[in-house]
Amino acid sequence: EEGESEDGEGEEEESAGEAEAEAQDEDDRLGTGCPPLLSAADATAVDITVNGEGEEGLAFAPECPGTCRAVEALLGDRPPRTCYKLVQRVRACTAASLGPEKRAKLRM
Repeated sequence: EEGESEDGEGEEEESAGEAEAEAQDEDDRLGTGCPPLLSAADATAVDITVNGEGEEGLAFAPECPGTCRAVEALLGDRPPRTCYKLVQRVRACTAASLGPEKRAKLRM
């Protein structure tokens, strides 16, 4: 059969791979497939009021996304630092303490 040698080594390699996969439970896979994030120290060093290199045209008052697809469209494949800025800008623009007149000014 394919993947096996005459001495049966293919079966041993396959069994070892299956055992390794079974040894990993869901806790071992936490974070797999998740976007990279900033550490707390890195996040505090980000100035959300300034667009950095490669962030030209980044919205200062982005609309609050209402769906998962809207979040994907907002964040896309941007680096973690840029995603953090966008999230913080959305939070600032949608804060409950922000009055309607100030919100209107942000949209100008």
